[in-house]
Amino acid sequence: MSKFLFVLILIYTPVLNSDRTLSCANSVHHKAYPTPEKQSELGRCSGWADTSCCDKEMAYNISNSDEEYYTGVPFNQCPEIKNLSKKCRDHFIGDLCLYFCGSMFDPWIVSSSSEKIRTQRIKNIPLCKKDCDEWFEACKDDFTCSDTWYPSTFDKINGQIKCKSPCKTFLDYHQNAQKFCETIFSGYILIT
Repeated sequence: MSKFLFVLILIYTPVLNSDRTLSCANSVHHKAYPTPEKQSELGRCSGWADTSCCDKEMAYNISNSDEEYYTGVPFNQCPEIKNLSKKCRDHFIGDLCLYFCGSMFDPWIVSSSSEKIRTQRIKNIPLCKKDCDEWFEACKDDFTCSDTWYPSTFDKINGQIKCKSPCKTFLDYHQNAQKFCETIFSGYILIT
């Protein structure tokens, strides 16, 4: 399990053990409500086994994702320069586990009526500055071609995902850790 994912689990353990309502975002990729899953079947997302919003198939897809971070968003956006480093990729995979498998987001779930695959989204979840700094440090010298990692920032040409913007380092696109964490997913993370 990556250090980043372990830290996120530690951060949210008090929430899981409190009287807060556990729930899953209403989307085609989340279960209707959190249920236990076999830890051995969740791969890199095993930290969410007790109250998981992802099933074993989703966890398998996350754990074995080599090509795309998310549909239409490649990990290796600038392969002609350099593939995404393992340490950076591990943070993004930890984020996928958190987003799809985490069940403690009730206070941060908001309506999202303009999207086809979900009626709710997770907005402004708190992330400690230290964890954001570690994520940015792991990625800052790697290359990306967008300041946000959403499918709309890429084109699909002849079945290939292509960048709309030039390849630059994460540092060039974001300048600092807080901007990176709060911009890469447009409002999903709020640094605390």
